[in-house]
Amino acid sequence: MEEDDALCLTHLVVNLAGLIPISIDKILLPDLYAGGSEEGLKQLGIYSANAKIAVIMLLFIQTFRYAADPFFFAEAAQKNAKETYALVMHYFVILGSFIFLGVLLFMDVIQYFIGKDYREGFYVIPILLMANLMPGIYYNLSFWYKLTNKTMYGAWFSIAGAVVAIALNFLLVPQWGMLGSAWSVFAAYFVGMVLSFFYGRKHYPIPYKIIPLLAYPLVVTLLYFILKELELHLIVRIAIFMVFSGIVFWIERKRV
Repeated sequence: MEEDDALCLTHLVVNLAGLIPISIDKILLPDLYAGGSEEGLKQLGIYSANAKIAVIMLLFIQTFRYAADPFFFAEAAQKNAKETYALVMHYFVILGSFIFLGVLLFMDVIQYFIGKDYREGFYVIPILLMANLMPGIYYNLSFWYKLTNKTMYGAWFSIAGAVVAIALNFLLVPQWGMLGSAWSVFAAYFVGMVLSFFYGRKHYPIPYKIIPLLAYPLVVTLLYFILKELELHLIVRIAIFMVFSGIVFWIERKRV
């Protein structure tokens, strides 16, 4: 019974601390922004509108979690479970990278989901999209402490992320406004993700292919910024996206 109580408390801490990075930014932005409360509220409105576009990544992650939970636990008894977990992470990052690139390449279409007055905040969307991919990566990584009954690590990782989020909001928002808010979310999730990865290597090593896991997000980010500067026609961007998809499929054809 005591173990069950401790487990419930750990899950409570993880869930509560996990909410802080994605909510504290919106709470603190109006009060911390150096331009004053009125300008801070304006920044909050623009930031919140653009954050809704980045929620596309969270919807993908939530859909993944519904299928992943039973699969990961069922797979734990298999001999090649660790290799399977590595493969799932690999394709998760690829799909997340495609969502990142797809949303940003076709912002001229997606922009109509928010009002014209809020589009000046588009520059936070790439940061928030990549930040929102990290909880999904962290979710994949987190199964090591669930499978080894070391769930207390999850609580510490979530608390570390929450502390980073709060500290960076106070440091960055006064001068950077909503850009500081976006980077605080990014950094908070990045810290939790990195901590889980390194501790996982010690307690439950999984043979992740590190180079592709880093390369895909970096390549799509670089590709977006290059294409953004070129201001290409929609048809050309669609063609580039399809060519990029073909290249990825060719690279991954053996695994597929």
